[in-house]
Amino acid sequence: MAANTFSVAPSNSTATLYRAWVGALRGALLACGWTQTSDTGQMDVSSLTVPTAIQTSSGYMVFAMADDLQATNPVYMRIDVGSGNAVNSPSIWVQVGTATDGAGTLSGKTTTQRQLVPYSSDSSTTASASFYSGSTSRFVCVFWVGGTTNSGGHYGQLISVERTHDASGSDTADGVMVFTSSFTGSTNVFSQYLSYSAATQPPAYQHWNCALPTTGTGAANNNVYLYPVRGWGFGETGPSLNLLMYFTADLVSQNSVTATLWPGSSGTILPLGYEINGNFGYGGAGGTPCVALRYD
Repeated sequence: MAANTFSVAPSNSTATLYRAWVGALRGALLACGWTQTSDTGQMDVSSLTVPTAIQTSSGYMVFAMADDLQATNPVYMRIDVGSGNAVNSPSIWVQVGTATDGAGTLSGKTTTQRQLVPYSSDSSTTASASFYSGSTSRFVCVFWVGGTTNSGGHYGQLISVERTHDASGSDTADGVMVFTSSFTGSTNVFSQYLSYSAATQPPAYQHWNCALPTTGTGAANNNVYLYPVRGWGFGETGPSLNLLMYFTADLVSQNSVTATLWPGSSGTILPLGYEINGNFGYGGAGGTPCVALRYD
């Protein structure tokens, strides 16, 4: 497993800044043990040029899991990068599939391609912290934590991809859980389950499946309770190993803590302080619910 932080600016305004955040994303995936495929047409980060039009991808990369299940139940992730609502505003597109045609197109079982965009049309040349963690069978990355836009939102963009897990927390060959979010409001939260066995794939949902108490906090005596995030498939999936939710008053933003995680093992989580308002699977949220990621 791997976990680390990097600091880059949410900006496409120069080739240097653009290449910096794209290269950091590529480096994070490789550090977690994923492999970049030999698909033709992939961009060379070192020669990437800045976007010249809005809502435009200027290149893509394809990565594969590298765990023991990859041979029989492959997982590929295509990442496109480019512009959002302004040419200087960075955007990321994410899609997961079970096969690739060798030229960058995912095939077999696939998820809906999802675009992540910063708030409004903002960008900034000021670097802010980003965090990632993962292994050969999971990956989670959050860009630009704490960077507040001129419009009052946040630059943060989150990608989480992982296999499903059994009751002991071990990976299974059932499917893949994909969660994305741009921290720009509830309409930018999505989740989708990819099933290896289903002929018709479950749709993408505009919420995460996580139920929190309708009032109060998660603090009781000397404990702070965390809340699992699940995928929506044909029913509920098991809990994510990448993501958890908590009430903002209970933990200090960006201060990692040791926690007892499902299924009973000790691990490290990083509270982000980012709210995801309202888009849970029919759970209440009386306090302010925020995202924490697995950070080991």
